Amino acid sequence: HFPDSLKYKTSGGRTVYGGGGIMPDIFVPFDSIRYNQLFSSLIRKGVFNAYVNEYLDKNRKKLMKKYAAFSQFKDGYLLSDDDFDVFIAQAEEKEVLTEENRKELNESFVRLQLKALIARNLYDTEAYFEVLSLVDHEINKALEALNDQDVFNSYGFGDK
Repeated sequence: HFPDSLKYKTSGGRTVYGGGGIMPDIFVPFDSIRYNQLFSSLIRKGVFNAYVNEYLDKNRKKLMKKYAAFSQFKDGYLLSDDDFDVFIAQAEEKEVLTEENRKELNESFVRLQLKALIARNLYDTEAYFEVLSLVDHEINKALEALNDQDVFNSYGFGDK
């Protein structure tokens, strides 16, 4: 919350706050279960990208034949358990994933991240974000506000 001294009204009648920072109209807490230290390490150490590049070197033609359109990929593609095990082995090889931190691995989110990265490589950047949007709390909260007039109005966005 901001002090009342920073509160003022816009020309449209909305209450906003000054003070040098941005306070979102709709607050969505950071998901520290998905985006934890282990996940960050997998990104920083290049485990995701190395795996996806290697995976697509071997599977690109087969995937493009089976999923010519992104919509087919989005709805139908699942990384096999064997392929996920290869990712895990590479993470262990790079000493990012250990027996001690394995319990911190959010497997379903890592699988989704891999699917999104594969989609980006096969199709385009938009495909990456579309795959991740399936479970993105910020996007889902925004869509909820946009699609429900009562919620939309409760945030002060409705007609005045």
